Amino acid sequence: MSQLISIVLQAWKIDLYAVRDDINIAGSPERCEERFVVEDKDHRLFILERIASGAVARRRQIAIILDSLNKGGLAQALSYIPSQNDPLSPYVVCKQGAFWQLSSYISGISLNRPQYVFDHWRGREMSDFLIALRRRSFPFNTKKEDHLPMMGPHIIKSGNTCFNENSLFSIVAYINDLSETITRREPGLICRIEPVLEFLGREFMQIHDTLPVALCHGDFHPLNIIWSENGINAVIDWEFMGYKPEIYDLANLLGCLGIEDPRSLDHDLVEALITGLKSADIFSCESWYYLVEFMIAMRFAWLSEWLRKNDREMIDLEMDYLYLLMDNASDLKQLYS
Repeated sequence: MSQLISIVLQAWKIDLYAVRDDINIAGSPERCEERFVVEDKDHRLFILERIASGAVARRRQIAIILDSLNKGGLAQALSYIPSQNDPLSPYVVCKQGAFWQLSSYISGISLNRPQYVFDHWRGREMSDFLIALRRRSFPFNTKKEDHLPMMGPHIIKSGNTCFNENSLFSIVAYINDLSETITRREPGLICRIEPVLEFLGREFMQIHDTLPVALCHGDFHPLNIIWSENGINAVIDWEFMGYKPEIYDLANLLGCLGIEDPRSLDHDLVEALITGLKSADIFSCESWYYLVEFMIAMRFAWLSEWLRKNDREMIDLEMDYLYLLMDNASDLKQLYS
């Protein structure tokens, strides 16, 4: 394997010193086929990822956007290192019959779980990041029918297969598709889900497609952040990046904090997070009003993950959490909006 990696790294004119199996890599290993921490002869560390052929187009375009965000001042949006061998397609290298991407290895501090969900400073830092992401990805229109960013014509074009108007992610469509699948495969579970579907169907399912959209990380939560002792070194795992309702990242983040410890939803971290975002005035009043419903809707993506893994314990926990959020929705709405 070292010989293969050494050959691949030549695309970046990097001489391999060692493959560092002793170093853990943050983020989900499922986002690529293989990944390695490699050290060069100058003792610099990098992450080398082998990616599936079907993911090449999307990963290339994500890399272009990350590079634009990074150069625009969002340093925590860790960009990929361009290859010097192919200036027309520098961010994904085809070598030895496979596709590869390279990024710098960023070290960090492990989260103290679950106590971190009460850290006021983390809420402030995550708020600052979401505000910076929104501002660095402007100017662009936020109408559903015209939501492409104006980050230069080389960044995203109307013909782009990954970021065009037809690719706008809908959690409502996702829930409907998942519900049909559960009805066929898990009839006992669909009975437990129906009250949640009824709750979302009162208003949220109808208004979802009218909410303003923005460029979102797509899977923003504390485990996809490389932390320092008092800040954020980098935000990773951008594979679900795209144009979504502007409140998407916040809804996912709050849901992840609450399942770690429901008490976190009205304590220091979340208070700092909400206060910072409201003071920046980057979300519409309508988005704030439906935030709690969006939190509940986003949990269906996590429920799908537990179903895929057939993790019955997590399925039961997720259902309990959905009911907890639904039963306390009025209080949470008053707190957040």
